[in-house]
Amino acid sequence: MAGPVGTTTAYGTQGQTLEFDTESTLGTADGSAKDIRFEELTFPTVTRQQIENKPKGRENWADNQDRPITYEAVQEDAISVTANCRLSSANLDPLTLMATVGGMGSDTASKTTAAVTGGTIDTASDAGLPGRAFLVELDDGTYHPVLCTATESGGAVNITMNPPDDATAGNDCLAMQTIYPKQQEITTYGNLKWNTRAENTSVNQLAYQASGCALSSIGTITIEPNTPLKFDFGLHAGDIDQLSDTMDADSLKFRENVPITDCNFEFGFYDAGTGISNSTANLIKAEIDLNYSSVPIPATGGTCLNGIQGYYSMPGTPKITLEMIMDKSRWDDFEGTNAYKYIHFVQPSSNAGNTTPTPAWGFWFPNCFLSEAPVMISDGDYYRMTCVYEGYSANFGSSTINNAQEMAPWYYAVGGYYVVA
Repeated sequence: MAGPVGTTTAYGTQGQTLEFDTESTLGTADGSAKDIRFEELTFPTVTRQQIENKPKGRENWADNQDRPITYEAVQEDAISVTANCRLSSANLDPLTLMATVGGMGSDTASKTTAAVTGGTIDTASDAGLPGRAFLVELDDGTYHPVLCTATESGGAVNITMNPPDDATAGNDCLAMQTIYPKQQEITTYGNLKWNTRAENTSVNQLAYQASGCALSSIGTITIEPNTPLKFDFGLHAGDIDQLSDTMDADSLKFRENVPITDCNFEFGFYDAGTGISNSTANLIKAEIDLNYSSVPIPATGGTCLNGIQGYYSMPGTPKITLEMIMDKSRWDDFEGTNAYKYIHFVQPSSNAGNTTPTPAWGFWFPNCFLSEAPVMISDGDYYRMTCVYEGYSANFGSSTINNAQEMAPWYYAVGGYYVVA
């Protein structure tokens, strides 16, 4: 007669943490893991895969199957993370952080001072260049993101659109982390560790580690009044392992204030390439599909991990869906002759500094065209209209080199700290 079945200990699911590290070599963490804050997390716990082994002919005629063969392989799009826009002391937020393992270009400049007037930014350090964003202190006290479009000329650089107020010479000009898409092999990989708070035969916590990771997808980004900016990410996992781990006491400081889309928010719209003028409108909702993906590169031998040698980033055409109040003049403005248009979404901040700043952020789509006919929506309490645009290369400067910063179809930047750590 069998003995009694023993009891097992239950562990709560609260207080889980997620560490993020980078890898210069596929599968090997660089050793600078930091906790990141997340709202939702899906992490794979399957560390091995199996395939059936069915040879022909067996001594036992009723047994036609050997034991399954176990192996390890890349798990595509296996990790999903949802995170609000929060800022680290290095002026990184979740999107700019994940861009490091997505093959994207990144750009930043040191803190300086600047004047903004007449469609130009004049920085004390002559730091402007096409596709680089700055966070400028306007005379009304807000910090407003601006994007440079042309090379320097006498210290002043053109920007895409005038902010709502000028910045007097000497006003603060803070660094922003600017990212933009590239189609290329990814060379920096991610190493993520999920600490569950359950025990692993000791006081250390049961953890799952995903090594050799890469950003696989970016979910549709929704902008609405009085809502935080939220990101949904998918990641490939090159290898999954279970281990015993002590949680990291440090973090990327994504515990700071979350920016809420408020009345300082600016939706900018104008003829592409014209710049200078300030043409803004109210917005009910915007949905931004950056159309980003990456794929594993199969490989055996040499430097490889579970059947891959790395990943290749595959950014596609960005799509912007706008929902606005139905207005005949706006309809005519947006419909027009489908000439190239400039679109931006900018959230300024009135709380910059080195103590829990509220992030300022901006999306810029310098060269867009209407990809679907505008639609009037008649349900609900008032008429609305929907316009769908697709992004095209910015054509800043004179470069036409593939993957050049000034040729990107979109730019995203975030900032708010005075000093970049």
